[in-house]
This record gives sequence, C-alpha cells and structure tokens, in this order.
Amino acid sequence: MLRSNFRRQVWRPSLVRAGLLGQVVEVGPFQFCATWSDREDVEWSAEFTTERKAVDCVATKAAGGLRFHDQ
Repeated sequence: MLRSNFRRQVWRPSLVRAGLLGQVVEVGPFQFCATWSDREDVEWSAEFTTERKAVDCVATKAAGGLRFHDQ
C-alpha cells in the first residue's frame, strides 16, 4: 500500500474515530454531525446520513493530526 493511500484511507480516519482529529457525533437515527477545524483554526461542521461519510469528510478537511511515528 502506498504511504499516501494508507494515510488517507486508514490513518486519518482512525484519528477521527479516536477523537484526535475533529469529531463525529450521532445526533439522531441516520444523522451524524461532523466538526473540524481548518488551518486558520476556523471551526466547520456538516451533517451526514452515515458515520463513514462524516468520518471521511473530517479526515479529508481537518488540519493537523498526528503522524504515524509521533509519540
């Protein structure tokens, strides 16, 4: 697996699910609220019908996060 694919498909979504990069909260049946901060530290949010779509959005748009070998 390429490093860029691992980071996009596995690592960043794992950080979101662990609460280390943005946040995804279930607000109702089939409703998930995704919240993240961009590079200017502006907070954004959006609602989705599946948790996976919410996690993917945060993983793609959130700034920062841990690198694989950070302690």
